[in-house]
Amino acid sequence: MASDAFHPNLLAAAAQDRRDRQGQVQDGQRQDDLGVGSFEFAVINAITVLGPKAFAAEITRHLTKYLNRRVALAQVFLSLERLEDKGLLSSRETQPEPVRGGRRRRVFRLEASGARAFRTTAATMQASLTETSYVEGSRKREPSPA
Repeated sequence: MASDAFHPNLLAAAAQDRRDRQGQVQDGQRQDDLGVGSFEFAVINAITVLGPKAFAAEITRHLTKYLNRRVALAQVFLSLERLEDKGLLSSRETQPEPVRGGRRRRVFRLEASGARAFRTTAATMQASLTETSYVEGSRKREPSPA
């Protein structure tokens, strides 16, 4: 995956959020503080990167490019609907494009709760990577006793 695939401000916020939460018990978490799945994480990142051009077809193109695999438009629509139902995203319809046959587009926007869920997920991913002994170069594997 390309290094520019993730918005640097969100990654920096995720790192700060992880530092702030170290050693704290997380009792009574809100739903949005629990994080999101890996594909939803990628969808949220795409919305942040695309800004006002964050409509389903453009999000699909972005994900196909940065995930280096084919992403179905239906898969993106389902994730957007789930994220909106959870209150992590909001959307609005645009005016039709000023060309013949121009369509309205549903543009998505990240809400504050979505940004918190993104940071929580990023911090969890980062923490799990730093604690995993199988990450290349992190530790030599000990030979198993014979």
